Amino acid sequence: MINVLLAEDHHIVRSGIKSLLDNETDINVIGEASNGKEAIRILEDGTGAGLVVTDLNMPGMSGNELILYLRANFPFIKIVVLSMSDNEKYVFEAFEAGADGYLLKNISKEELVFAVKHITSGGQYICAELSLRMLKKLSI
Repeated sequence: MINVLLAEDHHIVRSGIKSLLDNETDINVIGEASNGKEAIRILEDGTGAGLVVTDLNMPGMSGNELILYLRANFPFIKIVVLSMSDNEKYVFEAFEAGADGYLLKNISKEELVFAVKHITSGGQYICAELSLRMLKKLSI
């Protein structure tokens, strides 16, 4: 079972992600946080999350600050950024901070589920749209 913690400040978005993931038999959303500080409190309470899905732009503590904290204090937890920010700069910053994946919020349910499973099994992942855009820039 893949235990997931969601860190997203928009309730409706968080509820939608939870609904999509909870429909999978091998994925369980074990906690929800509206910011990085809440996510840390939930993890420190020992919820057993193996993966954190976080937005970058949240009040109080940014996604990158959360990633840095998790890498220092919970190095075994996998981290996926799910963001509207499609600038390559943000992708590089997230991976430099320690993220295992970067997804845009316009991805399909299938790509989200694939990314969660792939990253949990030890891989890294950048959504198809960003990967193709970055590859196109390299070929110019």
